[in-house]
Amino acid sequence: MPELFALMPDADDIEQWARFNKNAEHELAQLIQRLILRTASPTRCDIPIGKATNQSGADGLVCSPGNAYCPAGESVWEWGVPDPDGKANRDYNDRTGSTDEATRLASTFVFVTPWKWARSRAWEIEKRALGQWREVKVLDSSDLAGWLAMDFITHLWLSERINGPLAGDVRLLESIWKQWAEGFWPPTEAIPELILAGRLAEAEAVRSWIGIPDFHYILAASELEGAAFVAAALMTSEPHTIGRRVPTER
Repeated sequence: MPELFALMPDADDIEQWARFNKNAEHELAQLIQRLILRTASPTRCDIPIGKATNQSGADGLVCSPGNAYCPAGESVWEWGVPDPDGKANRDYNDRTGSTDEATRLASTFVFVTPWKWARSRAWEIEKRALGQWREVKVLDSSDLAGWLAMDFITHLWLSERINGPLAGDVRLLESIWKQWAEGFWPPTEAIPELILAGRLAEAEAVRSWIGIPDFHYILAASELEGAAFVAAALMTSEPHTIGRRVPTER
């Protein structure tokens, strides 16, 4: 699938996405949430997404064993699409002023920007020297590209947002479900139970395919309905990170 890997976003693609995508601010929150959940085994991942991103306070509160990009232990996260020079300082000052000393000295302050930030390492050193947090960390577009390399599914998810639907026959469950759900109004009423009604045995058969390398087929009224049925069957299986009611975006 060389054409698929050619679409996998790198640091330059992430910058273009931030520059031209009007939803980049909200999608950046989703990207960070996905990367933490899928690669850092967090015991806490409080990252509001969607309309909840407008709430006051830190953008994210995380506790994790950590990896190369997510700090170990407690961490307080801020991110944003605006110019990082100003945004980083504003967020750092806001969080430092509103967080009690005991929490700060036990936590890492993390700032994420979708831009290449030449001053990122110097800024880290400058803020660490103040001794107001246990640690200070910056992730810029190059770091995000490296982090994406740890999780193929999130890489595909971001690629769809940058390049549109993936080439060939590779599709994400969420993408299939969103396309099918958009045939309803409001789309939030399109829940997996709708398409699974009266087909529970067939849904269980689909779930039994997981982990068994083979070719499978189903009979459906259309290619999209068949794909949506498979998506619904898998999204209602346990465990599944999407949950039983699948949010849709418009």
